[in-house]
Amino acid sequence: MAAVTDPPRARGLLASLAAIASTLLAMAHTRLALLATDLEEARERFFLFLVLAVACMTALALALATGVGFLVLLAEPEHRAIVLGSLAALFLVLGLAALYALRRQWQRSPRLFDGCLEALGRDRAAMESES
Repeated sequence: MAAVTDPPRARGLLASLAAIASTLLAMAHTRLALLATDLEEARERFFLFLVLAVACMTALALALATGVGFLVLLAEPEHRAIVLGSLAALFLVLGLAALYALRRQWQRSPRLFDGCLEALGRDRAAMESES
């Protein structure tokens, strides 16, 4: 009797397609895991930034109000308006400088999902080079 030799060509093609599908599924799973990690990190950074910003603003507002009151009380009655105006101008300049620094920091922060997008780009380039 004849021994079974090679499987039919269709089975070989189906096995290859199944292997490709399995590889693509594994790549998609990895990329989704990276995406979830990036999203979690972005969420944690955002909430930390928010909590720190609120704490900072609260403490600075209280210190500012107390300090202004103290300086106004120290000034002679005829100079209190000048002291208040000078402090208001100083706080305006400081506030604008802080706004500028915040805007620069926001623009320099990494884009959301940068790591995942880079990995997907490398996968795409690898697949195109194999074709």
